[in-house]
Amino acid sequence: MSICERTVILDNHGDIEVQVSGGTTRYIVCSRALARISPVLRSRMRQDDVSDTQDQCARRSVVMMQLDGNDDDSLTILFNIAHAHFLAVPRTLSIKQIYNLSILTSCYSCTSILGPWVDSWIAGVEGTVPRGDMAMMLWVFWELGFSGEFRTVAHRMTVELDASRLSDMRLASLQAIFDTTADMLAKLLLLEQCPRWSRFAARGGPQRCRQAMRAMMESSLGAAGLWPSPEVAGIKESLGEVYSKLVAVVSHNHMGCEFGQFWCRRIQNAMNAQMDQISGITKDDET
Repeated sequence: MSICERTVILDNHGDIEVQVSGGTTRYIVCSRALARISPVLRSRMRQDDVSDTQDQCARRSVVMMQLDGNDDDSLTILFNIAHAHFLAVPRTLSIKQIYNLSILTSCYSCTSILGPWVDSWIAGVEGTVPRGDMAMMLWVFWELGFSGEFRTVAHRMTVELDASRLSDMRLASLQAIFDTTADMLAKLLLLEQCPRWSRFAARGGPQRCRQAMRAMMESSLGAAGLWPSPEVAGIKESLGEVYSKLVAVVSHNHMGCEFGQFWCRRIQNAMNAQMDQISGITKDDET
């Protein structure tokens, strides 16, 4: 153990040591308590083969889990809740602390355990959100289920942030999903064998299957005004409307195929990659 590290005992009968990646604190915790709050941690501990029949001291010296997270403070709050140390849970948190904690609980599918405290935390920061923290609060409201507050912050971001930069982000997002569409159609012309992506493969060889699929997709996209790929600057629909059209085209004939599911994932990933620009915009525009 490093000289800078410290150990926090959450359970005197704890059977596992946990440390956040890059953190300086080790926690002695009860594996059953973690398994009860998080299906992800429950699966993780099964993979690490934490046997209930092992000697407690032996396990404490051997079993070590590294968890993804932003800071030790978030992990401390999570573990205090998991071990019913409710008086140790702070009544107020900063925007950054709420954000880090909600990222951690989202990662381990246990955000619901924050329920008794979220109203108090949000009340302490809701009226003082600076422009630079709007992206964090947007995530917090979404993750914690504050739909009304989410719409308020989204509206504020729309009216307060630079319009040209928001427009650039929209155009880049549209271009990303059109590039993905063109790439997927181009892959249908490859000569090498590929997974059986369509029901057409049952009535013909792989090449014939791909040709039939490409022809159908181009026809459907053309009917929706999305093929050949239009210039993004001339598109009047919102990003969500264009995305819905693409998904509808794929779903109509191919959602039951591997191809359709793979294409939809590619489109969603392309959109998600562009959404990260929001955080950069708010930080650059902070006053």
